[in-house]
Amino acid sequence: VPNSITDEASPFNECSHAYLSATQALLLHMREMKGDQSQVQALVKKIELQMLLHNASLVLCRFSDEPFNTADVISPNWSEIPFHLPSLLVSLGLGMAVFGSIGVFIRFLLTPVPAPAEGRQGLH
Repeated sequence: VPNSITDEASPFNECSHAYLSATQALLLHMREMKGDQSQVQALVKKIELQMLLHNASLVLCRFSDEPFNTADVISPNWSEIPFHLPSLLVSLGLGMAVFGSIGVFIRFLLTPVPAPAEGRQGLH
């Protein structure tokens, strides 16, 4: 959903934060693994630099203090979607696309195939 990470009012913000939290945990774990760490360290430095350049290191999400279990499925707060215009528009657009695709598929199934013309004579 557009801006689900940057929009604190988005019902998908918690899902995005949990996803990023799991990615961060994986990256921190990779830093502690044995072997060549040059690519991992380069990625960590790149992320830290980008966060500093965008002042993202100073901004905390409202879910920043909430621990997330990576085995849990985090879903959006569906009851907030009707009150959040971007989420509502995306949901309606996806719904229309799904129902439109189903309609086209049903029409394809119900359209009769024309029978071959009988008695056609070839060219002599």
